[in-house]
Formats: sequence, structure tokens, C-alpha cells
Amino acid sequence: MLRTIGTAVLLALLVRPALAATPASGPTAPAKDDVLRARLLGIEQQLFDGWKAKRLEPFEENLAEDALVFSEYGVFDRATQLEQQKGANQRCTVGQVTLRDAEVRRISADTALLLYVVDQQAKCGGGSAPSPVRNATLYVRRNGRWQIVLRTSAPIKN
Repeated sequence: MLRTIGTAVLLALLVRPALAATPASGPTAPAKDDVLRARLLGIEQQLFDGWKAKRLEPFEENLAEDALVFSEYGVFDRATQLEQQKGANQRCTVGQVTLRDAEVRRISADTALLLYVVDQQAKCGGGSAPSPVRNATLYVRRNGRWQIVLRTSAPIKN
């Protein structure tokens, strides 16, 4: 597992300069990337819908066994993230969630980085969840399924 974690962190570090040098996707982006963006954004929407409905299944189904989640709350492996999500499902009341400004960057045929912003109306433990939040999710296709191997988030400061 440490080898996979190290690989994911190294990949994230290597991809960062490439993202800065790559023009943003737009109307000229290949159609296959539009399809992939829609597919991966659909998975992200399932996660937010699961949070809203207090269901853990979307996280269990889409987080790879070697997944890492990195946020202002810490760095968690899959098992820890599922426990954290279970607690968030109990503590939070989620209203409207909107995913926007999504871009996908193919790293290889079976690896893609999804970047997007989420606007969320949620109350957790008496306080409001941060909004908007910039998210980056690294996906790997294994056995024909796209799975999350690294998920990061950072609240956007105004």
C-alpha cells in the first residue's frame, strides 16, 4: 500500500507542472475527453448525492482499495475515509450541491485527473461547510471501472 501511496503522490507532483503548461480544455477538446469528463463528474455527483442522502455506498463503490483522501482535515486511507464519511453523514445536513468548471486531464489511457469546483449548502455540527471548494480527483481505470485513487479538496478563499 505504501508503494501505491508513494506512486500516487509522485504522480500528483509530476502532473502539477504539466497542468500549468497545458492549455485549458475548451470547445476544441477531443470528444472522447468530453465523454470521460461527464463520466467522472457523474461519479463525483454520486458521492455528493450519497452524502446528502446519508448513504455510504457511493464511497464504498468508488474509492479504490489503495485510495487516499487529502483535505484540510488530514490525509486518510480508504478505511479511515469511510469512517470519516460515516460521521459526516450523521453530522451534516446537505442542501443544494453544484459541480462546475470541470476539466479532465488524461495522464494515460487508464489514468485521468478531474478538476472542478463545488458549491455546496451544508451544515455540519452547527457550522457551515466551506463553499466554494476546489477539488481534484485522480482516477485509474481497473478492470474496466474508473476508481478514485487520490481525492483532494481546498476551500477557495475570496
